[in-house]
Amino acid sequence: MKLITRLCLAASLAGILAGCASKQEANPDLSFTGESASLLSTGISAPATETKVDVTFRSALNWVVTAEDQAQNPAGWIVIHPAAGPAGDAAITITVTANPSMTARSGVVTFTSRDLTKTIQVTQAARSRYPITELLLSESSLELEEGDSYTLIATVLPSFTDDDKTVTWRTSNSAVATVVDGEVKALSVGKATITATAGDLSAVCTVTVVEKPEPEPEPIPVESVVLDQTALLLMVGESATLIATVLPENADDKTVTWTSNNPGVATVDHGVVIAVKSGTAIITAKAGTKSATCTVTVKAPGEGSSGENLDDDIDIDPWN
Repeated sequence: MKLITRLCLAASLAGILAGCASKQEANPDLSFTGESASLLSTGISAPATETKVDVTFRSALNWVVTAEDQAQNPAGWIVIHPAAGPAGDAAITITVTANPSMTARSGVVTFTSRDLTKTIQVTQAARSRYPITELLLSESSLELEEGDSYTLIATVLPSFTDDDKTVTWRTSNSAVATVVDGEVKALSVGKATITATAGDLSAVCTVTVVEKPEPEPEPIPVESVVLDQTALLLMVGESATLIATVLPENADDKTVTWTSNNPGVATVDHGVVIAVKSGTAIITAKAGTKSATCTVTVKAPGEGSSGENLDDDIDIDPWN
């Protein structure tokens, strides 16, 4: 009797488990997650160069992923890793290897979970007839001060390539220097490597950012020059000292230069005027762009104040 009861219970449990398994098999789930969901409709469009695409999905059962070409033959140029896995959330990388042919190719990646399948179409461009052979940068190294900027120029060769000549830019340290379309901006002291990429080729420029020096103070120019005398009357052989005052007092350069427009009449050296011969001379004191003048009149002995001979002014008494 006990044996019969045990057999009935075992049979009942087996039936329940089979029913559950049957229900699970009848309702498997395979769905793409995140940005990968759009791949079912857009597919993967790869250039001739090697391309990697990450795919995330969720499967209720164990899964496998395979790749085939248009003729439904295994597509060795599409590499999948991993190619199989258990139920749950999963992530794989689809690598489309470089196309060595000048003919475009296409294939399909198939995700299989028991009886359910989903596919992603893969197309790849043909190899260029005139591929990019060289990528040059206008500078291989730069030293910039904080806050400065500099535009690097990338040259793709040959110029007639039928490859995509688009250049992408990146920096190894965005805290030190950033780059957008070749324009490098120095942010803080340090080093960063700027990399330009076109196709499979890259070129680099090492950027060193140094501290920006303190700005030089604004210059203080001379605003005026004033002489203590604007006119002098000297006899030949006499001398006088002119005093020049340069304003403002805190002007950067208060150096005064002295000149005479007629050194044959009067000379000047550091403000000391020496009368040489009768006549008129203009003494100029200059500091910066400002100047002041003094008119010097020199008379010879015997000349009056009007320039006449001083003897003409003497009243001679014939009776003395």
